[in-house]
Parts: sequence; structure tokens; C-alpha cells
Amino acid sequence: MLGLAGLLAIFAVFLVRNYVANQSQPIEVTEQTIPTTRIAVATTMLVFGNRLGSEHVRLIDWPTSSMPPGAFTDLEELVGKDKQRVVLRTIEVGEPILPSKITGFGERAVLSSVMEEAMRAVTIRVNDVAGVAGFVFPGDKVDILITREEEGGGPITDVLLQNIKVLGIDQKSEETQDKPAVAKAVTVEVTPVQAQKLALAQQVGQLSLSLRHMSNLGEAPTPTITVADLKDGEMNVTPEPAPPPAEVKTQSNGSADHSDLVPVTIIRGLTPMVESVPVENGVHP
Repeated sequence: MLGLAGLLAIFAVFLVRNYVANQSQPIEVTEQTIPTTRIAVATTMLVFGNRLGSEHVRLIDWPTSSMPPGAFTDLEELVGKDKQRVVLRTIEVGEPILPSKITGFGERAVLSSVMEEAMRAVTIRVNDVAGVAGFVFPGDKVDILITREEEGGGPITDVLLQNIKVLGIDQKSEETQDKPAVAKAVTVEVTPVQAQKLALAQQVGQLSLSLRHMSNLGEAPTPTITVADLKDGEMNVTPEPAPPPAEVKTQSNGSADHSDLVPVTIIRGLTPMVESVPVENGVHP
């Protein structure tokens, strides 16, 4: 029995040594090389109107598969010797420099170069109150309100335009401003028809701005506010999100069942629209 136990112990030691030897063998790691391309990036923060020089850019390795379209791969192509380019939009440190953010050689940085092709720039007059006390900066989104006298009644206020981009404050269009400044004029980006509305609105009433949250870009209800709506003690409650659209019932033949829908006329601006609204608990809206 003692001899058998000794043999089994030796066999067990042999198995353990082989197991440890196999586990301790080095693992070969194959290094995968990612293709890269050298592109030009900014070495310092650049804002609207800055002239682009060789001291502001450098070449770094960038994964070829994720290279931004239009990125410059040659510094001589980006930085000229006789004529310089000018920055149109803010470029952060380490950000690739793209043609859409700079001018051509010898060109000036003008406001029209940062606008959408089909849009127009219109300037409206504001004051320290109508301009949100200077807390509106280029790049913000605002609603434009108009207050005017109603024919045969008192003053009323309407939301004239929603989600309008601010291009400039007075004569400044840099989006990196961080200090409030009271402005006398605000330049906004609008469609041609909206430009006509703003020109007429400045003649018939007083315009003011309403700053929007950066993530709230949806359309909001725009009722006309009169003197009768100025109530005492109204709570400032955050509006609840819009309810999901009502589910349309289907009949046995597969067609939509509109028996629980009633037509309602909705007037947005000057355009009436007829929409179907579901009946809730048997009560018509």
C-alpha cells in the first residue's frame, strides 16, 4: 500500500508539472497595424476672423478609415506664403482643419460665408430687456415675439418665429463669447419669407427675444396672449412632454376605424388646418 501510494504521488507530481509547464508557455501576440494618414490639425484655438498661419497647424497621424472628408494632408496646400486663409468657424485644439471652416487664399471672413445657402440674414433692433439682458450669443437659438396693439382692443403678444439661429450680436459673430453684453441689434438667420415678416413686424410692433434651451428645438404651442391672460399667482411649471399619438383602431376588414375621431380646426399663424382628434372617455374636445 505504501509503495502504491508513492507511485500515485509521483504520477500526480508529473501531471501537475506538465500542466504548469503548458500554462506558462508564452502567448504569441500578432500586432495589427492600423493604416494612418497625416492630416493637418489646429495647435491652438481659432475663432472667426483669425488668420491661419503655419504656427497654428501641424500634421498628425489619423486613422485612414475615419479621416474627415476634405482634410488637408499637405501644409503647403493649407498655408500660403503670399496670401493667407481666414477662419470662418471656431476650430478647437487638435481638431482637423476642413475647407468649410476656412476661406480661400486672400479672401475675407464675411458673415455670408457662414450662412446656409438658401437663408437670409436680417438684423432686428433690441434693447437690454428685449435682448435677454445680453445673455444671447451667436449660435444660440431663440424665439422672436411681437407685441402690438390689436385693432379695437388692447395690446397682444404673439410668437412670430421659432427656433431661429442667432448669427451675430451688434457687429460680433464669434460663437466663443462667454461674457454677457447688452446689444442694440441682433442678426438672425431666416428664410426669405421670414425676412419679409421681420421687416413688417418691426414697423407694426415691438420685437423681443426668448432664449431657447440648446436641446429644445421642437415646435411649441403659440397662443395669442392678451391683457386678460395676465393672471396673478400663476405657477411657473415646466410643460409636460407631448403625449404619444393616439392608436388608430382597425376594423375587421383591415381599414382604419375613425369612429372615435372628430375634426378640429387649428389655426397656426394665418393658416387654418383641420386635424382629427380622438375622443377621450366619450367627451368631445
